[in-house]
Amino acid sequence: MTKRNRYLTMLVVVVTVVITMVALAPGILAAPVTSLSVAAGETYIVKEVTGLKHLSIVQGGVVKAAGGYSLTMTIDGVETGGDILVYDTGETLPPSPMDPPGTPPSKRYGGVTIIKPGEYHGNIVLTPTPELLLSRGAPFPAGNEPYLWPYRTGLYVDETGVVAERSVPAAVSGKITDASAGDLRITSTGDYFNGVMFMGDAAYTLLRPVLHFTGNGHDDFGGFGAAIRVAGTSDVEVYGARIITDGVTRSAVWVGDEGTVTVNDSHIETGLGELPADWLGGPFPPGTGGSMLTVPWMLGISGNCRATSVVAKGTATYNDCYIQAQQWGALSTDMCQDGHLNVFDCTIKTVESGYGAYNDQQCVDYFDHCTFDVPDYGLIHTGPGTSTFTDRTVVDSDRWGVMFHGGAPGTVIVDGGSVFNTGLTCFLMKSSYPTINVDNARLNPGNGIILHSMLSDDPMSPDQSGGDTSIDFNVSNASLVGDVVNTNTTKCDVNVTLTNATLTGAITTGAQEFVGVYPRSIDARQDIGMVEVSYGPTTDAYGVKVTVNPGAKWVVTETSYLTSLTFARGGLAAPAGYKLSITVDGRPVLSRPDTYTGAIVIKVVPMRVFGGSSLAPRPLPATD
Repeated sequence: MTKRNRYLTMLVVVVTVVITMVALAPGILAAPVTSLSVAAGETYIVKEVTGLKHLSIVQGGVVKAAGGYSLTMTIDGVETGGDILVYDTGETLPPSPMDPPGTPPSKRYGGVTIIKPGEYHGNIVLTPTPELLLSRGAPFPAGNEPYLWPYRTGLYVDETGVVAERSVPAAVSGKITDASAGDLRITSTGDYFNGVMFMGDAAYTLLRPVLHFTGNGHDDFGGFGAAIRVAGTSDVEVYGARIITDGVTRSAVWVGDEGTVTVNDSHIETGLGELPADWLGGPFPPGTGGSMLTVPWMLGISGNCRATSVVAKGTATYNDCYIQAQQWGALSTDMCQDGHLNVFDCTIKTVESGYGAYNDQQCVDYFDHCTFDVPDYGLIHTGPGTSTFTDRTVVDSDRWGVMFHGGAPGTVIVDGGSVFNTGLTCFLMKSSYPTINVDNARLNPGNGIILHSMLSDDPMSPDQSGGDTSIDFNVSNASLVGDVVNTNTTKCDVNVTLTNATLTGAITTGAQEFVGVYPRSIDARQDIGMVEVSYGPTTDAYGVKVTVNPGAKWVVTETSYLTSLTFARGGLAAPAGYKLSITVDGRPVLSRPDTYTGAIVIKVVPMRVFGGSSLAPRPLPATD
């Protein structure tokens, strides 16, 4: 359905509005019961929609729906007290692809919804809904995960429209039809409750929804607890939303399967939650369902909620939005098979620790006229996907611009007047071998290093390349100041090509030394990625190859060590007051346009006049 047709539907189907609103009314309540108390050891089964003024559940008491149903409680229209009881199914799971060799089979868990023990007062409605059991949305398990999670949602929509029996009317208000919801309001303070779930082949529009969620989600690979969850082949448009969440893995927007969501002119903000008392740490600990409740510490960051996620073959587009995560990440992709993340005219902010965006596996990320404000990474990249920063996108990062890890062979494009302002290196390659294309862009590394190919210090993401082990750094129509260095010379070449561009700095091999605690540890995660670099020659199988095309120029500011050099007339220069001295395999050569291979050393030496004085106007720029 086109956007125009959706609006026409909203304008003309007054009868549908009335019918749907009646269907979503809190239903026929059971005979009024003023108060209900459940003692320890007792189980109360809710078989129909039940209204109360007071509910008391003593620790050890259980309130749940009948078999085959889930239970949701609302108090004055607010979802409250939701919880799940995780149980051992008695089945086992084989080790996952992420488990080390020799890992034994693990237990399989299931879950049933219950109401947390406590004293509750107000307009209480207990609503049973048909049990909705779903496995995670990621393509393969990442640990000791449960077999199925019991989902509940305020509004359930599929290709037939709103499905009243799977929705919780007492938690929802707004102008709701089978095609759209205007001024939708859903507030949740319990755990594991979704706001709106789009399933099957739903086509739907949300206008000005306000979704406030506190309490925890659980499996954000599957969107368990997300405010908006888009699955199947659903196509959803959102306008003018305000989505605020505070909780562990309580994502604002999740899209998976082959779903599509387009979010326009909206404000998204996610905070943090309190981890369960039985949480054992690490990304996939045993006994807790295997969900990734915290960011993998091996990334060197902290947090327990990423604001948005794309998994599998999902597509998310954000237009004119503000997207903020307190920690972990603002725009995440995970386990993508053909995922797409399109972001236009947006502000992407992570406050304390984390990344702006992620490109995982087979995904396409596209950022057009956006602004990133992040503490650690503008983008983390793993897998063969492509990420583009264009149309004056600005990445302001306190540490790195883009970090590749896990042998990633993907591609990053920075063009259209985009700018990277980083406290450390702009492009950090951890045992990864991508292509970086920079065209008509500015890169401003705070430590003076534009690109560093390093031996990875990530203990859980080994080099998985198995193929091309070259990094291609192509610069065109730009003037860059900074160094390019390869300290991973046992595994890869760094190929630098300048076309109608100027690079002022060193391009060289070198050596690295890890800074801080090594081997890396969870308690010193802030050290991950931190290295000291020294420039020097290599006897390893790989090195650095530089091509300076006609019309381009490399201004060498520090002694550089290469394994191949090709340059045209005027393509190689020294700073004012200096000259270049070139040797190949220890033999001096004239600085003539040509192709040279071997152990190449380019030194920068002061020019001297009669009497021995130097013409060098000032010390060379520092690169550390």
